[in-house]
Amino acid sequence: MANDIGLHSVGARPSVPITALLTELHARGQGFDARAIDPRIGAIVGDGWRAANPRAALKISVDTLCRRAPHEVATRGPRSTRSDPTR
Repeated sequence: MANDIGLHSVGARPSVPITALLTELHARGQGFDARAIDPRIGAIVGDGWRAANPRAALKISVDTLCRRAPHEVATRGPRSTRSDPTR
């Protein structure tokens, strides 16, 4: 069974812990699909860190995610056909 695991690197930090996590999940029988994100998603830059306060940062972050969402859905395609939609 393959799972969608949305992961990305933060800045220039290495993603070694993520690699270890994915390797362990694979060893336990969980599948995953690793591929590059759509360049349109990466082009929509989130700058919530520039906000004057936490509430403004949240508003900016949600706006960024909402602008990226149509491209993410188009990239990922339909969800797997599982009988329990909450999982």
